[in-house]
Amino acid sequence: MDNVEQGKHSISLIFNDRNRDMRLVGTLDPLQESDRPSDSFERQANALAMVGQTYTSVQRVDNQWYYRRSIPLSNFRAECALCHVNFPAGPTADWVGALMLRVPIKR
Repeated sequence: MDNVEQGKHSISLIFNDRNRDMRLVGTLDPLQESDRPSDSFERQANALAMVGQTYTSVQRVDNQWYYRRSIPLSNFRAECALCHVNFPAGPTADWVGALMLRVPIKR
């Protein structure tokens, strides 16, 4: 429990609002608005993640083609509830959101 603030800081260095190619997305509060699905791919991917399914697509975003993939996330470790106080003490099989990956396709 002593490392919660350091853990939050570490996660925020990787998953930050400037990094659009790797995001943690969900709809379970509390979330910052920037952590909610931001486009049709993320809305579909998050809906599927909530039942444990991945989602993959190739899409054009702002004149750039991307391979996009989502990976469902569960409340898989007891430590999740240290930062996400709305989660039950884990581990549980509850689906909570998705990791969104976006890789540019070079021509």
